Amino acid sequence: MYFRRLQPWARDALVRALQTPEVLSGVARCIAEERALIVQLVRRATTGRVVVVQYPVASIEAAYDRLKADDMGQSEFVAYFIVASAPALLQAEIDGTPYMRTMRPAGQDGRQAEVLRVPYAVQFERGQADV
Repeated sequence: MYFRRLQPWARDALVRALQTPEVLSGVARCIAEERALIVQLVRRATTGRVVVVQYPVASIEAAYDRLKADDMGQSEFVAYFIVASAPALLQAEIDGTPYMRTMRPAGQDGRQAEVLRVPYAVQFERGQADV
C-alpha cells in the first residue's frame, strides 16, 4: 500500500494543531476510549490559515472507510491524518490493516497514541490521489 506524500505546510500545521487544547482533548478522548481520530486540515488559499476538523471513529479501518466517503478529497489545500490509540493500532495489526506512522502527539508516549498518514488508495477511486 502506498501512502500520500505530505504537503509542505501540512506537517507544520499538524504540529501546531496537536498543541491546541481542542485537538489535545480529542486525542485524550481517543486514547481513553481506545479509538481513532481523523484530523482534517484545510488550508485557505488566500490567507494560509488552517482550519482543523476532527472526526472520532472506532478504528483505523473505520477511518479509511469514512475517508473513502468524504466529499472533500485530499488536495493541495486539504490534508488528513489519523490519530490512533494503542489498542486501535493493535487491532489494525491483527486485522492486517496497513498504516504508516508519522509522529507522536506531544506529551504522549508511543504506547498511548500515534499519528498516521492516510493511504494513497483510500481516495484513489475518486480521482483525488497524489502521484
